[in-house]
Amino acid sequence: MKLQMSLILAILWVAVGCSPSAAVTTEPPIATPKAAITQNSDGTLTYVDKRSGIAFDYPNGWTILEPSDDAAVIYSYSIASYDMTNTSGLGKESTSGVPPGQTKIDISFYGAEETPDSARRTVQDDVDSGFAIVTKEETRTAPDGSPAYYYEITGRLGGSARVIYTLINGHTVGVVAYGSGADFEAVVKSLRGI
Repeated sequence: MKLQMSLILAILWVAVGCSPSAAVTTEPPIATPKAAITQNSDGTLTYVDKRSGIAFDYPNGWTILEPSDDAAVIYSYSIASYDMTNTSGLGKESTSGVPPGQTKIDISFYGAEETPDSARRTVQDDVDSGFAIVTKEETRTAPDGSPAYYYEITGRLGGSARVIYTLINGHTVGVVAYGSGADFEAVVKSLRGI
């Protein structure tokens, strides 16, 4: 089964100011986390996704938007260095839909049929169709020893992103950073099963 949310669509949604989180769920995301968030000694916060049992860390002071509680096959959390619930007064947005100098990161959890390899094929389909240009590609090693696929991508209609697809606790996870990309690598390295 092809990924239900193509990478290029994610880039285009952000370019026009929409959130992949909102596109995947039927209810709007909320700004206040529903789960316990742990403060770490290094100044980061840890969030645990209850459905997958996967945790991730993000910088203190960033905002988080959660997906709805429905049973969506694909769902995403959005974290950002700016207040995503109140973007007035942040200045002109860049072509990626993120204010200049700021970062937005989407952490997506995919259904059981999806694998990092199927995500990789979807990226290639987007390139082959002319919707995206891959400017950098690497194969990395996930915490469980499986391959993880990293890309830097530019959408033909605007917007760019840093992307990784990996396997954690038997779940395919995609992490996409827009804007400056600050803390992308730290968030990716923090992904772990609980």
